[in-house]
Amino acid sequence: MDVLRMTNTIPHSFIRVLIACVCAAALPPLAMGDVQTRPFEFESSHGTMHDAQLLLPAEDDRNDFAILMLGGGSLTDMHWTIPGVAETANGPLQFTIDGEPTRDGETLARAFSDAGFIVMQWSGIHQDDERHKANPAMLTPIPYPDTVTLARDALNIMREQDEINTDNIILVGHSLGATRACQIMDDNIKGVVMISGAYIARIGVRPSDVSDAMLQRWAAVDSNNDAHIDPDEFAARNEHGSAPTTNASFDMLDFDGDDLLSGWELGAGEVLGSIVPVGPIPLPEQMEFREGARWAIDMLLEHRETPVFAIYGGADPIALHGPVVAEITRLVGRPDTSIEYAPELGHHLSIEQDDKVGPIDQDVVERIVTWLTATYATPADD
Repeated sequence: MDVLRMTNTIPHSFIRVLIACVCAAALPPLAMGDVQTRPFEFESSHGTMHDAQLLLPAEDDRNDFAILMLGGGSLTDMHWTIPGVAETANGPLQFTIDGEPTRDGETLARAFSDAGFIVMQWSGIHQDDERHKANPAMLTPIPYPDTVTLARDALNIMREQDEINTDNIILVGHSLGATRACQIMDDNIKGVVMISGAYIARIGVRPSDVSDAMLQRWAAVDSNNDAHIDPDEFAARNEHGSAPTTNASFDMLDFDGDDLLSGWELGAGEVLGSIVPVGPIPLPEQMEFREGARWAIDMLLEHRETPVFAIYGGADPIALHGPVVAEITRLVGRPDTSIEYAPELGHHLSIEQDDKVGPIDQDVVERIVTWLTATYATPADD
């Protein structure tokens, strides 16, 4: 099925969720300064051929760790490209604010390699995808479990590269790429970075539905009619007979620290209230997120000693997963789990305007690099 040809039947507000499925525009790689780029290709377990490359810092600048990049959506190219404008059955459709493509995977990979990490980028779109050849903004989707298998193939291929210390690999994934990162974890993975991780906790409903429902419930309190609840509106909630009640304080619900409550933050208050600890929480029964793929939270709990860093945009309903994962991991005593938020940013950790996205926010890039360099080894001294 042609992903972009589906957009004429989908509300425009949902297109941003599909953008990661069409991150496929073929553009030349960016220059990496002193970092060497070694391109190669690999064959997946399904027999498809995929492009890949290693970013290799100078020997004196390397630490002993390597990062595998995992793009979001159904499939992405190795740069996580979002086309600026793409041709669809209904004519041109603009995805980015300025009409120019974004390549957040490239931006992150450059920052990681500049910090001394070897980085493997790879394309989930195989070399013989006819739809992609006909239109670089289109691709042929594959079943979700096959995308997990493909991610595991990439990890196995990475471990075969001579430059890689197979005991020191970190997974960095965006959206469903973060989900897949959790699902391919094993005992030799040394860390996971989840950027807008989707389907991490078993919330049971779409975070966007939770957000919309909570804003409807709080509509009588929202005197500014701005789809947010400020401290004054929150304090005045008891004056409105139809307003919901909550035992949580405003500060407890303001997870992203922007002095406003979004729908997902209001929803998190209710979801967290349903998590009642009764002694130590055991590992959950093995359940499948989708056929052939376990829930991400199960894997995080199974590998409790692996450091995890997650970051969500405050304007992204999927951020609902953040407080839930934080509470569950707190209750089970999982160490080294850091969850942060970036106010006003959307699912791609960028500013969004009219359902169009910009490039990843540089402060977010720096926060991820800061966590990585603080958690893992720095280059050895001479």
